[in-house]
Amino acid sequence: MLTCGSSLRAPAAASDANKIPSDSLWNQQMYPELFTIPGINYTISTFGVMMSLGFLTGYWITCVRMKELGLDPEPVTNLLIWIMIGGVVGSKLYYAIDVSIREGYPFFDLLFARAGITWYGGLMGGALAGILGCRFHRVSTLDFANSVAPALAVGQSLGRIGCFLVGDDYGKVTDVPWALSFPQGAPPTLDTVHPTQLYEVAW
Repeated sequence: MLTCGSSLRAPAAASDANKIPSDSLWNQQMYPELFTIPGINYTISTFGVMMSLGFLTGYWITCVRMKELGLDPEPVTNLLIWIMIGGVVGSKLYYAIDVSIREGYPFFDLLFARAGITWYGGLMGGALAGILGCRFHRVSTLDFANSVAPALAVGQSLGRIGCFLVGDDYGKVTDVPWALSFPQGAPPTLDTVHPTQLYEVAW
């Protein structure tokens, strides 16, 4: 399951051979949090910023694609709202249902936690909301799908960069030259691991 912001996964298995010095360049703190809004004590995370950037970039790409296909890009703003809501709700539902069944955590605690933005749930929820939005706004679902497909790939890549910055969804312990550790990750690890988030971005 691909999630971001989740701290329920067990840390990578410890191995002294794969640990790196605390002062190493590869062991520097990532940036899971950018700043906290004064007064309301609400923390802005790097993943949240990258997810927002993914939505905005997706909006721009979809508008360009619709113009290229000779379609009216005007409905994109409204459809983006449908997809954003559907994607977030779907991702949280998938995460809460999956983890509550497998690990026994309370469903509603998981549902309303800031952690747990799952790719599969977001895809299903966003797709369903997009289809409903197309019907409501009388936009061809097939034409819109052709327009939004490139944006989906770019948005996913930006989201995975967010996962990298918060130190989530890393891979197995390894000693390859480009291995990293995530001492502030979710969960933290001092072992060097595959930066699978960046593999997915490159793919």
